[in-house]
Amino acid sequence: MPLPPTNYLLVGERVAAGAGVAIHERRMNDAPLRFISVTCHEDSESGKVFDLVRRPGNAVDYVPYFFLEGEVFVLARLGYPRPILAAAGPSLDGSRHPLWVTGPLNLLRTDKPLGETIEDALLDDLGLEARDILGMEPGCKYWPSPGGILEEVHSCFVQVTPTLTRAVLRDRSGLSSSGRVGAIEV
Repeated sequence: MPLPPTNYLLVGERVAAGAGVAIHERRMNDAPLRFISVTCHEDSESGKVFDLVRRPGNAVDYVPYFFLEGEVFVLARLGYPRPILAAAGPSLDGSRHPLWVTGPLNLLRTDKPLGETIEDALLDDLGLEARDILGMEPGCKYWPSPGGILEEVHSCFVQVTPTLTRAVLRDRSGLSSSGRVGAIEV
């Protein structure tokens, strides 16, 4: 894929009975944004005005993986609610948009070294200790959406001891769920 890599791969999934996503429109000034910041910009040539959204700090997608019986598994976030996907309206073929997706684990960098920040995240998210980390290597950097998101994401691959888990992630999003973590065969 040519740089910058900005393509998406989304995987939708069914969730537990009673779980779901509801979308309610409201004006932005009705409730303050708790986490993201929005800035407004004007193209000096065309006069077109557009918004850019960003998370604070530096985003890192960390990808824990392991080998088991000759197969590669990735630990990923499952069942994460993404209500904004439904805001796109109906699809061309009439299918419904996925409201729950599978994606990488992510964190915001702190002033700690990246390796230590990932160690802390693995302990918080999965209960994995530093001794369970077999190696780390940097991945690529990418821009999630040059059309509306103002951030550069770095990735890091983390080889861990085999971990077949279904850990529930603690609330980070303010949504009804932050999903869970499970192993996916690559």
